[in-house]
Amino acid sequence: MPHVLRHVSPAKRRTSIRCALANAGLWGAGNGLVSVTLVRYLANEIGASGIAIAWILAAPELAGALRVFAPWWVHRLGSRKKFCVRLYTVSAILLLALPVIAAPHVLPLRGESLLALGALWFFFHLLEYVAAVALWSWLGELTPPSVRGSFFGRRESWLNVGRAVGMFAAAFFSLYWNRRCSELDRPHDLWIGYAACAVVGAVCFLLAVIPLRRVADRQQPLDEQRPPPLRSLLLPFLDSRYRRLLLFGVWFSAANGLFYAVRSLYEMRQIQLPFFHKKMLDAGSRGVQSRLSPLAGRQVDRRGNVPVLALTQAAISLAPLFYVLASPDAVWWIIGAYVCWLAYAGMNVAQPNLMIGLSPRDRRATFIAVWFAVNQLALTVGFFLGAKLLQLVVSYEALHPAALLATTIYPTSIAPAGALPITAMAVTGGCANSPTDNLTGLLIATALVQLAGAWWALRIPEPETEDNGAPPAGDGAEEKSG
Repeated sequence: MPHVLRHVSPAKRRTSIRCALANAGLWGAGNGLVSVTLVRYLANEIGASGIAIAWILAAPELAGALRVFAPWWVHRLGSRKKFCVRLYTVSAILLLALPVIAAPHVLPLRGESLLALGALWFFFHLLEYVAAVALWSWLGELTPPSVRGSFFGRRESWLNVGRAVGMFAAAFFSLYWNRRCSELDRPHDLWIGYAACAVVGAVCFLLAVIPLRRVADRQQPLDEQRPPPLRSLLLPFLDSRYRRLLLFGVWFSAANGLFYAVRSLYEMRQIQLPFFHKKMLDAGSRGVQSRLSPLAGRQVDRRGNVPVLALTQAAISLAPLFYVLASPDAVWWIIGAYVCWLAYAGMNVAQPNLMIGLSPRDRRATFIAVWFAVNQLALTVGFFLGAKLLQLVVSYEALHPAALLATTIYPTSIAPAGALPITAMAVTGGCANSPTDNLTGLLIATALVQLAGAWWALRIPEPETEDNGAPPAGDGAEEKSG
């Protein structure tokens, strides 16, 4: 069975690529508009405890491991297109329903409102996670391996443009609404501004499904018409080439989790970075990455995935050092970290290209599902490890696993501009003042851990040139102009 969609005409393939790019832009805009702060405000209005709020925020991350079952669910529908279209549609509807059903005083009992809020937020994320497995398996077949990096680079560019637009819109509208509520002395209406952004974001998610329906797909070959056995989940670990990539993913995700845990406290306690300024930096970074991603994709096709992966990982590892230099009087050093994070433009092209290129075509969905699940688990472990280190060197009190995870996953969005009564410190139970040297040491340690990942990236093998039966590079000429 050919690896790419050879039965599709060049014109249809170009249309499919354009629709995939449009899908990325619309989905990115929705992703930029949706904020976890809505959940925080709604839970607070309902009257939930700090630990209950923490579990609502942490549960979707802990459920990420369920995506390993995506290949079985895809098999039941028999089509990746049907699977993605249906799951993305339902997830958008769940997001639309969240601020309506879980709004204060809609349901008669407080427990019912809290249950509805938690369930809608959980299943919205779960469907998005599971659909992503089928989506990557599907997108990997739109272009031959020789030009797949360029396609992924263009897709990442559209995704970042959408996210930047969504972030800018959400930040400015939230700032306007917060000021209006303050002028009218109506603090209990703050959640409405975030709900409005979520509704518009859900509409963007629904609109993103429309171009997705026009992307070509293939029928399941005979070797994929039977459900994969459970033991197939072990195959990625038995494949020596893919195992090296998995080890890099585990190292990369765990190091990121460790850094985010330290970063969250550093931004709130040491730098005191305002929420609005952080959102502007995030949006600006996405905008610049959108210009760099196509260049990164071309470099991946020309020079290979591994050099780009190692170089970008080395650049990313320098970001924590700029946090060491930053202070309330010199916050501008943070810009240096965001410059280093521009390297994600290359990382987000090389990583998925390797994930797809090193996986066998007859079990691609299984390998992708394991990749995402293992990396999600490593990220979560990194969060907890970072939180535990903070407990040892910064004297956290009344630690709770869910509270730690929620605080480190959603650092500054938990309490934008100090508007939320229950802050991150209240969720974790308080944090005593500590010497800055302790946090500085942890930041330097995370930089060294991330830098070691660049060394390991050089040990990852490149996919075979023809990707185990894919057409030669000349067959993809039409994709370059698509």
